[in-house]
Amino acid sequence: MWLSRRRARELVEAAGRDPRERGEVGAGLTRLLDAAGVLVAAAPAPPVPDPQFSANLKASLLSRFDQLVSAGERPAHRAGTARRAAWIALPAAAAVAAVLLALAFFVFGPSGPAPVARLTVQNGYARLITESGTEKVVDEVDVHEGDTVSLPGGSRATITYENDNITRLEAGSKLTVAEYAEDMVAVELEQGRSYNRVIAGTAYWVECRGVTVRSAGTAYGVDAVNGEISVPVFESGARVSWPGAVPTPVGQGFEGIVTGSPGSYSIQVVPLDIATLDFSWLAFNRDLDEKLGFPLGVLENLAPTPPQGIVPPGTPDSSAPSQSSQPTQPGSQPTQPASQPSSSLTLTDGGPPVFITWSASNVSAADTVAVLRAEGGAVPSYPANVLDVSQGSGQTSYHDEQALPGNRYTYRVAYISGGSVLVYSNSVMVTVPLPPPSLSLVGDPSASNMYLAWNLSGGAAADSFAVLRSEGGDPSYPGDVYATTGGGTGGKYIDYKVGTAYTFNYRVVAISGGRVIATSNMVSWSPQGLEIR
Repeated sequence: MWLSRRRARELVEAAGRDPRERGEVGAGLTRLLDAAGVLVAAAPAPPVPDPQFSANLKASLLSRFDQLVSAGERPAHRAGTARRAAWIALPAAAAVAAVLLALAFFVFGPSGPAPVARLTVQNGYARLITESGTEKVVDEVDVHEGDTVSLPGGSRATITYENDNITRLEAGSKLTVAEYAEDMVAVELEQGRSYNRVIAGTAYWVECRGVTVRSAGTAYGVDAVNGEISVPVFESGARVSWPGAVPTPVGQGFEGIVTGSPGSYSIQVVPLDIATLDFSWLAFNRDLDEKLGFPLGVLENLAPTPPQGIVPPGTPDSSAPSQSSQPTQPGSQPTQPASQPSSSLTLTDGGPPVFITWSASNVSAADTVAVLRAEGGAVPSYPANVLDVSQGSGQTSYHDEQALPGNRYTYRVAYISGGSVLVYSNSVMVTVPLPPPSLSLVGDPSASNMYLAWNLSGGAAADSFAVLRSEGGDPSYPGDVYATTGGGTGGKYIDYKVGTAYTFNYRVVAISGGRVIATSNMVSWSPQGLEIR
């Protein structure tokens, strides 16, 4: 059979169609197409080529087919037709096979590895460094396993994974997406600050200089700044560990501070004071979480974002790279005005009384300072929650003598100008501690009995009371337990085994949760009489 260029083109087109739609192409070449289909299915996933490259390749291979055909001369006698056709068909078939394989690997083949996340730049720009080392400036791009994201000053960005977990990066941060699966995300933070919003039911961990932070369904930060690693937990909880260490839980409203170096790390878990953290970074994450409908945890207590907005650290007039070094990207941010009013409040003493202090700048226009307080976790506002007002803008502290033990309050300060709020401080929440419980003991002796009575104050209640007795010495718990009684806030006991010829000393201890919460004064009965001390 004589094979024409048109027929070869039809074979090429047939290679990309369903076998049922190929039409009459001959049994031998049908087998060739089927074999090429097997190669297509077994081929590894190459990158998708440029469409123009594919078109040029196709034209070049067809041109090569023409050369192969023209190398043989059309026969003049019928007797030589079959033989010459065979010689022509062989290179033609080879050309068709080459076309099909090229199409299998370059045109019809599947694309490369699927992306695992999407990077979106909110401020400035980002640099994406692929696992192979290719680097480019981006403002929005797909992210694959092994990719590294680096942010310069004045930039902030969000990585949203296919399984809905989220990593946000502060200016100056560098992070690698180490591993991804449908139910997990693992990242490596080299430097800077990350905010991690974890979807319930998926595992998520951040590794930073040998320290691993794990969680499932929470919001927490991992900050690697000034040689220290800190893990503030804003909602739910997380666990911090390193090789050879027992994981340390860090709950909502606390911060794990890791110091030392690999092999000699130590951790301290302290209450989280959001007033000492970067307000701009926290407000950036709080506002995005609020739009997405996430629970805010302790960020509920953060002051509102100012009307003029917030900007990341190091924000210049234009945060895009220069034309000479990199292609510019959108995302320029204005410089924050230096004259912007600001105020920062700190809880100095949880009380009672509660003592708060604050600092402020650029508030000379204010005519009054209002101290605000709300019950529980509600953020106070002006004028609904005014606790105290002072004239001018010079006051910087306040003692709340009205704060009741056991109650929870939220404080903040407002600078007022002409009856309107010039600026709010951040808000701080505190639960006023209860006073320590106190246990008082009295006695009433007779010739042969000692009547004892006691009262537990301070808002506490005991599970049980233990009566202690010793002869001559100071009774102690648990060695001198003489009797036990029921719990509550008081009790009575009669000791029938006493005599006027001996000295008996008594104390009572209050027990709650298996430990002593209060010890009474001592009552003594001796030949000289009763003594309460």
